[in-house]
Amino acid sequence: MHEVLEEADLQAPDLEDELARAIAAGSPPDELDQPRLASAVAASVLTPMGGSLGSLTLAGLPRAHQLRELDFDLPLEGAARPTGADLARCVDAWLPADDPLAGRTFALGAAAFLPLAGMLTGSIDLTIRVRASDGGPDRYVVADYKTNLLAPWGTVDPEAAAEVFTAWCNDAGGINGRKIEDVERDAKLTEYKQRITESCQEDFMLVGSGGVFDETGQEERLRCMLPEIPGFQVSPEARASELSVSPVPAAIDELQVGLFRYLEDEFPGSTDRVGFLTGNIGSLVFVDAQAQDAAKQLGWTSVYKAQYNSTGEASWTPFAEALSSDKVEGVVYTGEPEGLAKLLQAMADIGYEPKWILAGTNVIDQGFIDVGGAAVKNVYAVASVVPPFLAEDNPATQQYLDLFGEFLPDGKDEALLGYQAFSGWLLFAGAVKQCGSDVTRTCVYDAARKVTDWTGGGLHAEANPSKDQGPECMMVVEATPKGFVIPDDFEPNDGLFSCSKDNIIKLTGDYGSGTTLESVGKSIDDLE
Repeated sequence: MHEVLEEADLQAPDLEDELARAIAAGSPPDELDQPRLASAVAASVLTPMGGSLGSLTLAGLPRAHQLRELDFDLPLEGAARPTGADLARCVDAWLPADDPLAGRTFALGAAAFLPLAGMLTGSIDLTIRVRASDGGPDRYVVADYKTNLLAPWGTVDPEAAAEVFTAWCNDAGGINGRKIEDVERDAKLTEYKQRITESCQEDFMLVGSGGVFDETGQEERLRCMLPEIPGFQVSPEARASELSVSPVPAAIDELQVGLFRYLEDEFPGSTDRVGFLTGNIGSLVFVDAQAQDAAKQLGWTSVYKAQYNSTGEASWTPFAEALSSDKVEGVVYTGEPEGLAKLLQAMADIGYEPKWILAGTNVIDQGFIDVGGAAVKNVYAVASVVPPFLAEDNPATQQYLDLFGEFLPDGKDEALLGYQAFSGWLLFAGAVKQCGSDVTRTCVYDAARKVTDWTGGGLHAEANPSKDQGPECMMVVEATPKGFVIPDDFEPNDGLFSCSKDNIIKLTGDYGSGTTLESVGKSIDDLE
């Protein structure tokens, strides 16, 4: 990857093609999915670097303002030869106050007293020259590339759900005799806008869909009056957009806090020392901000806040040590399951064990258990979709698994977002059925929009698509080294779920707004 980022022209008109060329030129292993890697790298170099660099991206950085792979050889000179302890003090003096290692003692052991001599050699991945907007002196920033091998998590697979639903529905004769044609358009990571443009020209409606950078195509979707019943949505622009009916809405101005209330009841006093840790990409920072907003309203006290590198951390020990040093008793983690699994391992290595860790629904995946192993302790997630390990207690979940067994045996039948996508297809089918012979976008959208109580046939807790209100009902799922369980002290009051209006809290922060028809010069009257 260092070679790719050193050689590729990141300002090429077709960035993914240029990255694919550079990857192929490096003699990659046969098993490498080169197009997928090119897409992932493109997403990375198009992501704002943040911090003092603000919205600047690697792809937006002129070649003349960057020096790639700068080799250096620095002599360690002076009358007094420095020791390891001297080096530690130097590093500590230059670290920002909010760095996870700031103020910590380096565990150098005997190396602290060893004299250092010779040459310090190495290579700086990237040196960036930043021009001052006010005519002041240039600034220079050094950057280090990090790569990581991600486990094949099964939490996202709406395509499989679409394939199974289409096969099942068409095998039963279709909807009012009409067969469904499922057109899959791969947005990869960075091509959501392009796929929306294609869909505008050819498709009737988006169903069971989703994209990581879904904010990039909302204006195009509304401009061509393309309705959607999504499987999932990420950005505020998408989650609150018009011409969209979500089977399991996730409003931007409210949050499901049933798990928050469960943890404060089960672990009294622990919410006086809470830490928030999130990945450093926009969608995760957004979710973390909502969690902090809700926690503050509930009276929780935050004593630690940090962001980790979403593309991979060389070590999670600094975060574990910082959480332990700040005496954090409860951790709210937002991000990839693999990162949490490695954080848990780092916590175990230093003997630190918080009373609880509040994680996202995406950790309800066997891959999380496989990576975390014995270190998986005190991890809790909220679920509004009935997870597959409860299939024996929920006929709809068992039917979903059976349909995969019949129509797509090798598909990811435990991917929770797949359940939401399937629910979207069911909502679409019901709307089409109501329209009878008058199957137009207007009729189907209006029929779906009128649904006020929706469970996806029992796949998830009741939601209100008509008012974009998510479920008031939830269940608590605990992760253990042996798998997932419902805690013994969780008390459902409606089947498998605990339901209460208090489970939903209105947020006070400004989380943006959805894309509107008016913003693209359209109105609902333009829908045909």
